[in-house]
Amino acid sequence: AWAGFFLQWGAPLLVVMAQDLKPDMISTVSGVMLGLAWGLSTLILWPVSYLVQYTRFDIVVLMGAAAMAVDLGWLFWQSIEIQHGADAAALAGVVYEPDQRDEAHTQGTAAAVENGFVHDPLNGDEIEILDFVDDPTAVEQSSQLRAIVTRRVPTFFMKVFGLGTVDISRTALAEYEPPRVS
Repeated sequence: AWAGFFLQWGAPLLVVMAQDLKPDMISTVSGVMLGLAWGLSTLILWPVSYLVQYTRFDIVVLMGAAAMAVDLGWLFWQSIEIQHGADAAALAGVVYEPDQRDEAHTQGTAAAVENGFVHDPLNGDEIEILDFVDDPTAVEQSSQLRAIVTRRVPTFFMKVFGLGTVDISRTALAEYEPPRVS
């Protein structure tokens, strides 16, 4: 039943697309598209059912794959959120570079905290703000600021494989160009 569901999930979309292409022949294209979908599903379903029957490829493996997909999606979403925090930190602090370094660090860290990040190295969560004086290799110019945000992200199903948490780190580089007076 699940195999049929996954093989047929796109059929309504194909029918609508075909109807848009041939609006004067809606019934004909609907029948052709559904016939093709059912025919191809039948052709694909037979070898898949044979494979399931003789290799004992069962629902546990499919559920494991779905669980991994959930965790990978969660980790991807978290990496986007962490990148947003790094971007906010770099942009908030760079306007104070190079003259007010302490304020640049303070404002960068505050922006990351405002976006839900904390500096707690013991738990794997870090906010690091670097400028030219801190680390000349981190930035190319004194008007640039680099923010590195690291978060230890818990997983849901990867715990079964020994991955209870994953450390994700994202970096943002901002540069301040003062207004030009003409």
